[in-house]
Amino acid sequence: MNARPKGRKPKNSKYKQEKLRKRNNQRNVIEGRFGEGKNRYGLDNLRTRLPATIGADVHLTFLAMNLAKYVREIESGLFSVFYGIATWLMRQKMPLKVLMVRREASAATCQLAIRELWAPNLDCRKTF
Repeated sequence: MNARPKGRKPKNSKYKQEKLRKRNNQRNVIEGRFGEGKNRYGLDNLRTRLPATIGADVHLTFLAMNLAKYVREIESGLFSVFYGIATWLMRQKMPLKVLMVRREASAATCQLAIRELWAPNLDCRKTF
């Protein structure tokens, strides 16, 4: 006889609870990606009718989603590299100069100011 036993269900063990939680977390990630495809990339508004073209549209949509993800990862990696360089430069004992240039300043004046900012010991006025 195949009937459910009467009474309260037995409590799941901690191992089984953890396994179910991990499985649900994986499913949430997958469902979130599909939701992103529908909301942001128009995966729910496909206008094609043939199975081959529908498959191509879905593949291209997910390709675009993956490319956007990789671009975001690269940008965040570059940002962290530049942030690390900037913090290292700020920790150095060099005095920082602020460069203020007016709109009517000539290119030579700007070059002179930049040279003084990066190499203050050089006398660049003689070269102009």
